[in-house]
Amino acid sequence: VMITASAFGGLFSREVAAHYGAGLAVLAGAMAVLAMPRWFDVYGLSALSLGVNTLLVAGLGRALFESGGDAIGKLLLLGLVAAALLAGTVSLVLRLARRQSAREAQS
Repeated sequence: VMITASAFGGLFSREVAAHYGAGLAVLAGAMAVLAMPRWFDVYGLSALSLGVNTLLVAGLGRALFESGGDAIGKLLLLGLVAAALLAGTVSLVLRLARRQSAREAQS
């Protein structure tokens, strides 16, 4: 939560600060570690996925709304991207959880 909150601070400063990208990188790296079979943790992976998804959607929202244009269209695009990102993340976490449970059943 602290990494996501500090990355939000970087995102919503006047110009996007470096700790937005650093926060995304740290969360993505932690997700990669928790996706490994040795350190697999579905709860930690889910929490990190939520943080990454939140930061990505907020970053896209900032990029979309900094320029002019149709606000309703931008909101629709943002909602579609957020839904697709969430569906992909849930699918990934479930696939990794099934793979881990199959490994545990074999041993």
